[in-house]
Amino acid sequence: RPTRNAYGILGGIPQSEFQHATIAKRVKETPNATWPVHAVITNSTYDGLLYNTDFIKKTLDVKSIHFDSAWVPYTNFSPIYEGKCGMSGGRVEGKVIYETQSTHKLLAAFSQASMIHVKGDVNEETFNEAYMMHTTTSPHYGIVASTETAAAMMKGNAGKRLINGSIERAIKFRKEIKRLRTESDGWFFDVWQPDHIDTTECWPLRSDSTWHGFKNIDNEHMYLDPIKVTLLTPGMEKDGT
Repeated sequence: RPTRNAYGILGGIPQSEFQHATIAKRVKETPNATWPVHAVITNSTYDGLLYNTDFIKKTLDVKSIHFDSAWVPYTNFSPIYEGKCGMSGGRVEGKVIYETQSTHKLLAAFSQASMIHVKGDVNEETFNEAYMMHTTTSPHYGIVASTETAAAMMKGNAGKRLINGSIERAIKFRKEIKRLRTESDGWFFDVWQPDHIDTTECWPLRSDSTWHGFKNIDNEHMYLDPIKVTLLTPGMEKDGT
């Protein structure tokens, strides 16, 4: 079960929930339950929080793990997302990793365009049959073509430059909001972020930090994507008052 802070921002699923012992306890307490065969995890959240996916892939004792990455179809194009997305790293023995991305949200594809990425051994015939059960027999080929266009735009160094430029602009915007707040007469927006953002990275949510507003958070587990900017309006404190 994910946590929330006083702003209502989801803080992710605690590390303990991915442990074998915790799952065994849940199965034992649930009538007629058996060991799960498929797990679905939102990564990133709407507010830009990414998991340490290396930990999840290693720890979660489920043969099939699906990372719902609708909001981050660009993570393959910058090293700051390494270890924080489903497709990063190598294969995991005995497991299949899926990552679905809404290409249209943050890359150049038509609305409703999305992609399914798979890492691991799957039966392609079974996979295709399952896919056909949930899609139309009258596809919009313009949408399909737009995914090809988006992929071509991101190919090679061009894609890396586009994403790095977006990260740089996002950090510049964050700093400008903080500057204006400092210079204001007491009323201006703030940004939900660490105190120091000089390093271009996904900023970790640490247990000894207070800016994020989460209690008992695990270290090296959740990270804030610099591209996802949450503006805070005056009148509400970190504790919700």
